[in-house]
Amino acid sequence: MWYQLSGLRERLRSLQSVAAERCRLLGSPAVRPPRGGTGPEELDAQAAAVREQEEALRAELDAARGGAGRRRRGTR
Repeated sequence: MWYQLSGLRERLRSLQSVAAERCRLLGSPAVRPPRGGTGPEELDAQAAAVREQEEALRAELDAARGGAGRRRRGTR
C-alpha cells in the first residue's frame, strides 16, 4: 500500500511541475502570438498569388517535359 501511495504522490508532483511550467511559459510574452495577425483579405491575396505562381511553374514544367520528349524523339 505504501508503494502505491508513494508512486501516486510522485505522479502528482510531476503533474504539478508540468502544470507550473506551462503556466510560466504561457505567461511569457515571447510565446504569445502577435495581436491582429493576418486578416482574411490578406490571406486571400496571398493564396491568389501562390495560385498564379503554381500555374506558371506548371506551365514551365509542361514546356520542359514537352521539349525533352521532342529532343529524345528527334535524336533517335
